[in-house]
Amino acid sequence: MLMAGKTFYSCACFVTDNIFLEDYKAHVRYQNEQQFKRDYEVFLGDKGCTTEQQFSSLLAKIQKEVERRRLLNQQSIDRKKTILKSYKPLHRDVYVLQV
Repeated sequence: MLMAGKTFYSCACFVTDNIFLEDYKAHVRYQNEQQFKRDYEVFLGDKGCTTEQQFSSLLAKIQKEVERRRLLNQQSIDRKKTILKSYKPLHRDVYVLQV
């Protein structure tokens, strides 16, 4: 992403890895539903996630967190643009360096 001549990078693993499941006290990786079921269905069943409803609810929470993480960079850029556009310093002299 570019903003004012700067390039910002974020690792793709930030979106998919290290998602904490509070109810099960576990960190998981989510790339897609198939991968998640394959990797964690038995583990979560042992932790108490035994019904399809529990699993579906957990999956919805994870997908919501993945989407939140995916949008963070753009939301940050949008906030910066809003601040740059609308912020007017009350005391401009504070922003001038004295030599």
